Amino acid sequence: MSIVPTQYARLLDELIARGIAFACYFLPFNAKPTLIVENNEPAELLSYGDLDGENGFVFAPFTISNEKPLLLFRSKNIYSGFVDDISMPISGVAVNGNNSAYSTTQELYDSTFRCFMDLLKSGRFAKLVLSRKLVIDRHIKSIGKVFLNANKAYPSAFTYLVNAPKSGLWLGATPELLLKGDGDSFQTVALAGTMPVSGDSTDYSWSEKDCEEQQLVADYISDRLALCGVANVEKNGPITIKAGNIVHLKTTFKFATDGNIGVGRLVDTLHPTPAVCGLPKEEARQYIIETEQHNREYYTGFAGIVSSNKETELYVNLRCMKVEAQQLSLFAGGGITAKSEGEREWKETNHKLRTLQSIIEADY
Repeated sequence: MSIVPTQYARLLDELIARGIAFACYFLPFNAKPTLIVENNEPAELLSYGDLDGENGFVFAPFTISNEKPLLLFRSKNIYSGFVDDISMPISGVAVNGNNSAYSTTQELYDSTFRCFMDLLKSGRFAKLVLSRKLVIDRHIKSIGKVFLNANKAYPSAFTYLVNAPKSGLWLGATPELLLKGDGDSFQTVALAGTMPVSGDSTDYSWSEKDCEEQQLVADYISDRLALCGVANVEKNGPITIKAGNIVHLKTTFKFATDGNIGVGRLVDTLHPTPAVCGLPKEEARQYIIETEQHNREYYTGFAGIVSSNKETELYVNLRCMKVEAQQLSLFAGGGITAKSEGEREWKETNHKLRTLQSIIEADY
């Protein structure tokens, strides 16, 4: 039976209140949600390669660990559209809702930024992504309503709501595609460079730093696909695209694999891209983990659908927040190169945080 969105929001709130593991999502430009309800807990994977041959909803962290594994919702309890007749598990499982935290102060951000710049100017890294966390009091009446409002406000984004014991409760609306394809033909994107939206303008003048940042990500994707043995890549862009209150530079890559390269291998090859990590990849990832004062957890990981016989559609987990007992932890970041300016980068993260802040405030 189909119900109105207000009732659907209440259904999601009930799942959360009962501690039931689930994933609910809207694909871009799709007004119909999909809900996957687990009877117990989602599967925990410790390797991207394990995604080969799998089917379900994936929620992956920035870096996989025993504490923060890749989660795979394999349940057959799948509901499409605004339904109310779901099979509700008898009882849920304990979900970590503890308050963590503190916000990243501008003083701490500036200190870390200077550390990043020293290494960028020395040539050790070509790019690093510096993120921050904003912790605010939780005044939201309905998480379900905020989720539906996020989809309404950002219809071009991949919007999700995930609840599981290992991850906790997360909500996001991300514009960045990681991988989309049907087993033979795939596409991915390089999304880098950020500016605030300027009225109705469609003509943006991008800085040398933004263009360089975009080129670094695009070159990385080309190189990684070649490393996988992918030939004949069709590349389009960069173009300017709007994502909420900001615009980005985007380059699209389309390629065929002839079915001989699995989704898991492609994901392992691409993730994390320099759009959320840095170059060289593994050294940058380790340096970020050691240097940032907060744990990214599932921020800058990825989420979406993986399928062995239908279309896979995975998105980088940007513009997201972790919902805790009495707090909301919002995450944002930006690419840092040797040409970056600290104050400009801080302001850029403020613009990115507004994506979810505006939705949260609408529910007060």
